[in-house]
Amino acid sequence: DLRNGTSPESTRTQHELSGRLGYAWSTLRVAAHYRYVNRPTYVSHTVDAPITLGWSDWTPRVSLQPYVRFKRVGRIGAPSFERSSRMFGVRGGYQPWLDSRTVGQISYELQYASGYLSDPYVFAGLGPSIGCNAGTLYCLPDHNPDTRLEHAVVITARRALTASVSVGIQYRLFSDDWSMISHTLEPDFAWLAWRDGLLRLRYRAYLQSATEAFRAAQAAVSRALPSNVTEDKRWSHLQTHRLSFDLEQTWRPGGSLTLTTLLTLGV
Repeated sequence: DLRNGTSPESTRTQHELSGRLGYAWSTLRVAAHYRYVNRPTYVSHTVDAPITLGWSDWTPRVSLQPYVRFKRVGRIGAPSFERSSRMFGVRGGYQPWLDSRTVGQISYELQYASGYLSDPYVFAGLGPSIGCNAGTLYCLPDHNPDTRLEHAVVITARRALTASVSVGIQYRLFSDDWSMISHTLEPDFAWLAWRDGLLRLRYRAYLQSATEAFRAAQAAVSRALPSNVTEDKRWSHLQTHRLSFDLEQTWRPGGSLTLTTLLTLGV
């Protein structure tokens, strides 16, 4: 798979626990979220506190969401291997009505991470051939810089064509101090085909440049070993295209209880 270059046949068990506490007063809404994730060799704790002002349906909304995450990773077969990382960030957004049928949104996210930011299952082969094999001079553990500063800007617009049909488009620009820049474009067409039943057709195009550590692995020679090096394909130059069809159904068993199911088919 793309994450660690192994066979896509894998099985794992993951446990999650999450909770939310919120309060609304006039045009102000505040909340606190907590999420705990535990799977083999991975544990994380995430806390965020979204604040929204002007949350009624027909007024502009301003939002601010600070968050923090603490993560600990290990490696199967290496009981003594344990590394940790910390992540701090904030998202801010503004959502105005452009006219009676069109709503827009612009948001910005700043994130800083420090600690172990590499993959314990990835190794980089340096030398005449790519990858760790018989022709490799050095086979080194994946090693990214110990800090990362990220910026992301997202622009979204959605327009109602009729009472049940709408179209939308989203563009995201991302950059970081690892020299990665990415662009994401995602238009979609949505149709409320029946009460509580939504059909959606989406296309997603994604393009990113490679990080310095990935480029260093491709250019390394025996007499110039880089301090940061990776062959993790997530940090390579790549592009993806995806077309998907969604069927979303909301069920109302009674009272205030609702249940939403989502079926996605994509290529």
